[in-house]
Amino acid sequence: MMLSIRKFIKILGAAISKNSPHILTVLAALGIPATALLAIRNDRDAGLAFGQKGKEVYEREHTVWNPTKKELVKLYWKYYIPAVLMGLITMGCTIGSNRIGTRRIAALAGAYSLKEVAFSEYKDKVAELMGKGKEQKVRDELAADSVRNNPPSDNAVIITGKGDYLCYVSGQYFRSDIEKIRQIIQDFNESLQNQWEIFRSVNDFHELLGLKRTDLGEDVGWDVNNILKVHFTTCLTDANEPCIVLAYQTKPKHLY
Repeated sequence: MMLSIRKFIKILGAAISKNSPHILTVLAALGIPATALLAIRNDRDAGLAFGQKGKEVYEREHTVWNPTKKELVKLYWKYYIPAVLMGLITMGCTIGSNRIGTRRIAALAGAYSLKEVAFSEYKDKVAELMGKGKEQKVRDELAADSVRNNPPSDNAVIITGKGDYLCYVSGQYFRSDIEKIRQIIQDFNESLQNQWEIFRSVNDFHELLGLKRTDLGEDVGWDVNNILKVHFTTCLTDANEPCIVLAYQTKPKHLY
């Protein structure tokens, strides 16, 4: 029985720790109206206390009570303690949620960076051991798999007005021309290298190609230290139509 209780407490603690930002955010949201309600109730109680004190003074001294600031503070302070404490707790929950979220984002960015370094080293070693010709063949096969696993349909192909060749990138099919795509990539990188832009997102690249913007593409992209490089591969669709597949040689990194 003790073991079961300990296991339950451990699981509960892990769940609370994992969801602590959400819990703190909910508590902060509840704390705002709670603080307001306490302030209203405490203000009412303080008013009643003031009236009672004035009545006592009048009955004792037969005069209207005209308190000093010190006397008002002494009378009122205890009534406003609950509202002040609730306000401080609400602020603490907000700050705590923000700090935990910031730490987790920093940790995630660090882990992502380490993963990218490891993947880059692995990719270079594979190319070294296999030779560039075999590595190119692997790339071509991966590109063909992407097209086979996600075949185009007529209503899913975006007509960009930039060419007639079928192209594929990031799950989107579109009509374009390889030379125009190369020019777009060149202009995209020039804006980074000439520091017109500090950071350009995947969505910025998609927009230049004439594609749809996505939620995930807004916060990842390239900068002057990690410019956009694209590997072009061609393969045949199930309908035997040639398709140009774009794969990022330089992986888009997160904005932060």
